[in-house]
Amino acid sequence: MHFIFDPSELPTKPTQQAVRPGQPEPPQAQGFKFGQSDTESLISTGSVSQQIAPQVIGRAQLDPHYATRRGINYVDQQRTIIESDHEITVGMALAGTGKTSTAVGFTDARPNVRTLYLAFNTENAAEGRRRFGSHVQSRTPHSIAFASLNSEQRARVTYRWNATTVRNALNMTNYRAAATVCAIINDFCVSDDEDFDPLKHGYSAVERLGVDHDMVVRCTGFARRLWQMMWTPGSGTPIPHDAYFKRFVMSRPNLGAQLVIFDEAQDANAVTAQLVRYQHECHGSRLLYLGDEHQSIYAFRGAINAMRNLPDSAYRYPLTQSWRFGPKTAALANLVLSEFKDSSLALEGMGADQLWDHRQQYAYLARTNAGLIAQAVAVNGQGVHWVGGIERYRVDLLLDVWRLSVHKHHEIQDRFISQNFDSWFDYEQAAHASGDPEMLIMVKLIDDYGETIPQIVQELKANEQRQASNANLILTTAHRAKGLEFNQVRIGEDFAVCDQAEQWLAGLVDGDFPEQEANLLYVALTRAKGIVNPGSDMQQWLKELQAHRSQRKRAIGQRDQDHAGIPSSQPNTKTDRFGFGALSAPKF
Repeated sequence: MHFIFDPSELPTKPTQQAVRPGQPEPPQAQGFKFGQSDTESLISTGSVSQQIAPQVIGRAQLDPHYATRRGINYVDQQRTIIESDHEITVGMALAGTGKTSTAVGFTDARPNVRTLYLAFNTENAAEGRRRFGSHVQSRTPHSIAFASLNSEQRARVTYRWNATTVRNALNMTNYRAAATVCAIINDFCVSDDEDFDPLKHGYSAVERLGVDHDMVVRCTGFARRLWQMMWTPGSGTPIPHDAYFKRFVMSRPNLGAQLVIFDEAQDANAVTAQLVRYQHECHGSRLLYLGDEHQSIYAFRGAINAMRNLPDSAYRYPLTQSWRFGPKTAALANLVLSEFKDSSLALEGMGADQLWDHRQQYAYLARTNAGLIAQAVAVNGQGVHWVGGIERYRVDLLLDVWRLSVHKHHEIQDRFISQNFDSWFDYEQAAHASGDPEMLIMVKLIDDYGETIPQIVQELKANEQRQASNANLILTTAHRAKGLEFNQVRIGEDFAVCDQAEQWLAGLVDGDFPEQEANLLYVALTRAKGIVNPGSDMQQWLKELQAHRSQRKRAIGQRDQDHAGIPSSQPNTKTDRFGFGALSAPKF
């Protein structure tokens, strides 16, 4: 997961940075002020700052009135976390179990402890500023790192970071090589490594682009060169957001907090997790990790589960009671957790189940943007609300890509397309050579809808319902729906994880288990408050669940027989790993 840069959180005065040539070098981390009353930065590098060395906060020092201050009725599981007095506390919060309110209670119980809440994105940061007390700073990690840049560097920060950007910066002619350099830099920036390594940071290029090791080694040299150019004053080289954040973390900055709350820790990338660890290891801060490892859905962006592999001093506590939804929705989610995830925790649906009401609004959560567009096209966009606005789903860009495909280059509005692609052939070639997901989606949509694209875009934009409360249909992807909730939810028809997972469990396919896809289905299911309607993939799986369980047992028995000489009729305790009848499938 990439934490999102929020320009509204930036300080007004830039801080000059020392720049060193050669190997990747960290900056002197400065510029972020902890609290409005501070007169100088509390960030430092190297040794622990004596100014903010935290004191041990034991149970006896907790505010005894924290539970009544806001009128929140904390349950026992929440109180256990709030009143813990460990150096590192981990809240394993399943979906809808009051993770944020637990964090609020944790800080209310410690009103004199300088606290930093590291938020998943700008929306979460804004919510934190509304909900936490004045002793808590709610920030995104990228907004803190951005403050370490000087004005010249800030002017070069770009959202347009892809193979074309790299090709232009290095004056390269080979798109494939440029895409490889881009992939190497991307992998390096989200890692916790100190230098470029072709074996570690060339993995994405090899997997996605099919390049060989020699190409990765050569392009690693170009990646180092481009990294140096980013930090050379006056170079004009674009700086992606992940690059300045990586350089900031390499400085081992002191964020100035006695307590750091790391929210959504299950979807951190390695470099963000490293920043949090540094606060404890180098600067003595206490840590509170919050998250749900089953909601880890951003591994494709280099995310890791920061709640794993923590020190022995970390204490873990569960949050399993959800008042968002009732027992039926919890049962569906628990089937995913038990059958596919081998989870030791199970959700308790404490809310009320409802019946599906066709007269009422519902949210359609798709796996892909294309799945959403198909739903919108089916109703001509009438009464459709797009979460975050239709522009977030690349509809405008789709029209410009179509213009390129029909040789109407002079009508293209998007400067990036008009300046970098002379023909549709160039765009298709760049899409396939670079493996860029956005470009590949556009190619597919053009192939599927062709000459009807202008009419489709016009109708979708004209009929968009900006107010969710006035819409009949709410559209968003399951990824974007994370953190949201809707009364009625329908799962998109482009989900296929149940079939994929069963094939893997039965030994019918090779490769890795589709854990991220199972997590995404769990996220989608648990967005529902009243009722969730599974897609056809899950509904078919539920009907055949007992048969799937039997097939898994036979597959495990056969593998034991093949590899260890164990008769397949002999009892096998491995069948307990994936549920195998522990839970019943709800009826629909």
